[in-house]
Amino acid sequence: MSFFEKIFGKNQENQLQTEEAPVVLEEVPNEWGSFSTLIDDQVASIRLNLALAQAAPYAQYSYAMRLKIALLDVESETKFPTNDEFLKLNTIEDELSEALFNISGIYVGTVITDGHIEYYYYLRDKQSHVAAISRVMKEFPDYQYSSATLVDPEWNQYFEFLYPNEYEYQTILNQRIWYKLEKSGDHHDQIREINHWICCTSEETQAELMLEVEKLAYTLVSTDKLQDSTRPYRIQISRLDDTELSHLNQNVWELVEISKKYGGKYSGWSCNVV
Repeated sequence: MSFFEKIFGKNQENQLQTEEAPVVLEEVPNEWGSFSTLIDDQVASIRLNLALAQAAPYAQYSYAMRLKIALLDVESETKFPTNDEFLKLNTIEDELSEALFNISGIYVGTVITDGHIEYYYYLRDKQSHVAAISRVMKEFPDYQYSSATLVDPEWNQYFEFLYPNEYEYQTILNQRIWYKLEKSGDHHDQIREINHWICCTSEETQAELMLEVEKLAYTLVSTDKLQDSTRPYRIQISRLDDTELSHLNQNVWELVEISKKYGGKYSGWSCNVV
């Protein structure tokens, strides 16, 4: 269930905005990432500006807006758009981005699921987007759409609905390294040594964690102590694996879970191109 579906039906009270310097849209941070998840038991693809997590909420932008468009040409199994429709959606997205930028809208993310695409923005008011969207969508008369706004000064829609959990976030990081390997000509089915790093709170938990990962055929490469860290005891472990993305995600998620068990934090992986 989307954030909008959960929140509508509740009373929305007027919120006083905190005084702050005007937001310069050209200076809003950008770091986009994509991941897959489930929404109401349906496969969903979410793409969002991750960098906003370090800057939001912006007090002047207390209105969340969702534009929902019914897709016309979808894959039968996933209900995601076909390649041809993706090209049309890219055009719609570009024109929407320009139109809503002109009314000072902050574009935060997109969700594709169950035969629909949803665009999410934060706005300074709850009316100016209506005319802007209407002008854009008149160019695409075959598409049915609807928009909705809600008062969201804490940006809960962004943080609670769109933002990835720690496993989904790690998937994004895995994809970034995977794409670099891909561009370098990596043969993902080839076995090679893959290194992982985990940070622990103490030497005791470090030793306990190491005993558990050794059962999964990981070997200890090195240990060191970080300065000014709540988890200063870092270990580097390695294992022979391939770089197929599905395998990478499963292996990393397993290490994330083990790290959490001992109060540690998984901090990444690397390998050579093969």
